[in-house]
Amino acid sequence: EQCEAAVESARMRGDRVAEAHALVELGHAYFALPDASRAVDCYLEAVAMTRELGDRKAEGEYLGCLGNGLFAQRELEQASQCFEDALGIARETGDPENEAKSLGGLGNAVLATVIDWHIHRVRLRDVPRLFRLSRTVRRAMPFYEQAVDIAREIGDRRGEGCWLGNLGSAYHRLGRMRQAIPYYERALAIAQEVGDQPAEAAWLRSLGNAYRVLRQPEQAMEYQGRALMVEASGMDPGVRAILLYDFGLQAHRAGDFGRAREFWSHALPLSESLGLPLAGTIRRRLADVSD
Repeated sequence: EQCEAAVESARMRGDRVAEAHALVELGHAYFALPDASRAVDCYLEAVAMTRELGDRKAEGEYLGCLGNGLFAQRELEQASQCFEDALGIARETGDPENEAKSLGGLGNAVLATVIDWHIHRVRLRDVPRLFRLSRTVRRAMPFYEQAVDIAREIGDRRGEGCWLGNLGSAYHRLGRMRQAIPYYERALAIAQEVGDQPAEAAWLRSLGNAYRVLRQPEQAMEYQGRALMVEASGMDPGVRAILLYDFGLQAHRAGDFGRAREFWSHALPLSESLGLPLAGTIRRRLADVSD
């Protein structure tokens, strides 16, 4: 509502620059709902305005936003074109931050064509298909590598972590888990450093999945459990207590009593502070796994 009001206010003043900026902010709000279709409409209008105004730097930035919106709708060819256009403008105007974002967006658009399944699962006799998919994944890697280098140069730690993790995802798609894991670990360290909890949980889950494929269930469960803990940390305390209790049950059923004890040890003080009846159940469960 505040973004809509800002758009209207800019229109009434005849301030096209402010209107375009407010439209992009409105697009971000729709994107977060998520409502990618309405976000795309806002981004399209903002891009058209910046072209009329001749503001190349803003045009490049908003084209990147439009690419993200189209990517969310799985309009991959159109998204790729937006990222390519944004990349050209970023290089023309000397905007390294948006150059890195555009390169990363191009990598994402390429990788999305094989995002739903892993190359190592293709039957070996299907060599032509395996080759095509491997070649597609490898096309994404240079985009991420360039994005990492630029992010590192300009001190964009959040961006660096994102593109490092995506490089890990590319190796993951190739079935090369041992090469994917160091990238995930570096991305995880950066997410923890900058306090990006959604990214932290995502890279923990990716590590868990990689170790699961390597048939190392204890490490896989450890990372998955840590991801659950991070995800639960931003929730309402009552909901968090219940979820942590449930996570403990899952770990207990899997025979991981140490992990169950960890979850319940976090759930107990929350339950006690909120006066939840669940606290008594957790105490009994903790007593059982402590014996």
